Amino acid sequence: MNLHEIKGQSETGFIVATVPLTSEPWQDLPPGRLVVFHEGQQIFPVVQPDTDKEETLHALYLIRTSSQRESVFYIMNMIGLELEQANIILQPLLNKGYIRQDRRDRGSPFEHFSTYYTVPAKRNEIDQLLKEDAAKVVISAEQIDFSVAEEEDKLLACVSCQTFYKEGITFCRKCLERVNELDTRIADIIFSLNAKGYKTEHSCAGRGDYIGKPYIAFSFNIDVSGPTCPQNYAWEHSKKVLRMMSYHKVMGITKKKMEQTITKETLEKFAINNLETLRSWADSLPVIDGN
Repeated sequence: MNLHEIKGQSETGFIVATVPLTSEPWQDLPPGRLVVFHEGQQIFPVVQPDTDKEETLHALYLIRTSSQRESVFYIMNMIGLELEQANIILQPLLNKGYIRQDRRDRGSPFEHFSTYYTVPAKRNEIDQLLKEDAAKVVISAEQIDFSVAEEEDKLLACVSCQTFYKEGITFCRKCLERVNELDTRIADIIFSLNAKGYKTEHSCAGRGDYIGKPYIAFSFNIDVSGPTCPQNYAWEHSKKVLRMMSYHKVMGITKKKMEQTITKETLEKFAINNLETLRSWADSLPVIDGN
C-alpha cells in the first residue's frame, strides 16, 4: 500500500484494519475500545495534541533528562496515568519531531515496553522550551505571606526540592516527581522542618471543625534536644505526630462550655497564634546530623 498514491498532501485520515498492512508502526486498539472518526479526525476519545499540556510536558522532561531511552511503562507510571492513554500523551511529541521510538523495539509505538529518546537535532529546541517552562511555573517563597493566609488557601509544592508551584502544575520541574498540596498557613514550616532533616508525611493547618487541631505527622519518631514540643502542642504516637491542643484543654474548661461561649473568631486567633509558636519552634530546631 502506498498512501502517497491514494491521498493528497493536504488530506488527513485514519486507516483501521484487523492486522498491520505495512511495516510501519501501527497503534493497537484494545478489544472493546470505542473510537470515533469524522472527516479525517478522531473525535472520540478527544485527543489534545498540545505540548503545553502538563502530562505531555512531564513526558518530555522525563525523556530529555534521562541518560537512556525510556519505556512507555516508565513514562506513564511516573505521570500517573493509565497505559491506554499513552497515545494521547506521546503523540504530540511525535508530531513535533521531539521524540523517536527506538528502532530496536519490536512493539507498536504505545505498547508497554516500547522505548523513546529525544531526537538529537531537536535537543537545543527542547532545552529552551523546558527552560522557559521551568521559569514561569515557580512561585518564590518571598512572594507568599504565610502568616496571613486564609483557612482554605493551598499551595502546590515539592517538599524534597523546597519549591512552590503555580496552580495547575502537577510535577516538580527539578526531581520530576508529583507535587503535593500544602495548607499555605503551614507550608513554610513544613519546608523548614524537612530542610533540617525532620521529614514529614502529611500535615494540616486546621480548618472547619478541626480549627483548633493543626498537626504535623513525621516520617519517624522525633528526638529533639531542648523543649519536647512547642507550647500548647502535644506529641502523639510516640513522638511521630505533633498536634495542637484543643482550646478548652489549654484554657481548662469543658468542651461544652467552649462550644457555648467561645466564638469561632477566638478559636481562629488561638490557632493562628499557635501556628506562630510552631513556626518559631521549627526555626529553632537543630539540623539533624548527616542531613
